[in-house]
Amino acid sequence: PEGIIKSAKISLIDGEIDRIFHNLPSPDYDDIGFIPRDSLQSDLRKKIAGRHPVITVLGDGGDGKTSIALQCLHEMVSANDHPFDGIVWVSAKSNRLGIKEIERIEGSILDSMDLFRSVSNVFGDDAPDPLERVWQLLESNKILLVIDNLETILDVSIKKFAENVPGESKILFTSRVPLGSDLTVKIGPFSSSESLKMLRALATSYNVV
Repeated sequence: PEGIIKSAKISLIDGEIDRIFHNLPSPDYDDIGFIPRDSLQSDLRKKIAGRHPVITVLGDGGDGKTSIALQCLHEMVSANDHPFDGIVWVSAKSNRLGIKEIERIEGSILDSMDLFRSVSNVFGDDAPDPLERVWQLLESNKILLVIDNLETILDVSIKKFAENVPGESKILFTSRVPLGSDLTVKIGPFSSSESLKMLRALATSYNVV
């Protein structure tokens, strides 16, 4: 169909053909920055590089699912250590912690059709059938589609889409609940060594001797 991206590489960066298109957000770490979790990051990179088309970074709220996924993906893009033509990030996060209370994010994704429309819009499309358009994009290109906070929009359409990912594309979810047919990287509480790193980072950040 007309308009499908068919180039071997998706690139919106003039003169830098060795770099791919991505819309990864900048990491939003707190005062202590990112605490490396080497074994989890290594496991995630291996699963992304493997054959299975659907991977979920799984864990409870606040365990660092989004941070670990973002860190790994930024490192992969920076090192050009991945097989993808493009990496597309869409967040289904619907709430955030405000100054006094939990606030709903204005314009947040509410369901799977909102999600597919948002993915299509990343490429400047306003397709009448966003689900079909996303299918075409993933079939015609090798794309890593990242869906953050899957649990807020998990429904039948998402499950069916993930059961048969087209072409050589892959889907990476972060979620509190498993999809069922996915490989998972389970994020748990900090280990003793990771907790020590965090305490040292806190002490440095707040100049505690």
